[in-house]
Amino acid sequence: MRLILLCLLLWSPPTLAASESSAWQRHEAVSARLITTATTIAVELKLADGWHTYWREPGASGIAPEFTYTTSPNIEIGAVVYPPPIFVDDGSGGYYGYEGGVIFQSPLHRLNAGAGHIGLSLFIGVCRDLCVPVQFDWQVDISAITR
Repeated sequence: MRLILLCLLLWSPPTLAASESSAWQRHEAVSARLITTATTIAVELKLADGWHTYWREPGASGIAPEFTYTTSPNIEIGAVVYPPPIFVDDGSGGYYGYEGGVIFQSPLHRLNAGAGHIGLSLFIGVCRDLCVPVQFDWQVDISAITR
């Protein structure tokens, strides 16, 4: 039983305590917001019923998410952590992705306590019967976030 609980804790995304979040942006069948903490930057997506988006290795016909960061010299962003996806056999090779909602997280490292900013551009495909390319953009001043 302890092993099962430990596995659940390890596979669950970390909570984003003491976070700041942007307003929700909506495009077609997906809404997105940016969440920042002192040590994490995350994008939360909510997908409309029947719609999906893709994992980093989406399969034969999917569109992998593209995260493009711009930062102040005193900020470093680590690799994106992708939650475990689902596999859906759609009859043409299938895809790995997400339905309902997902949170993508990256470690945020501040090299000093100075002011700073982060820009993030996220390009994803959201699909139902047809795929729609979607881009979200954020600019964040992180000087208010405690170290």
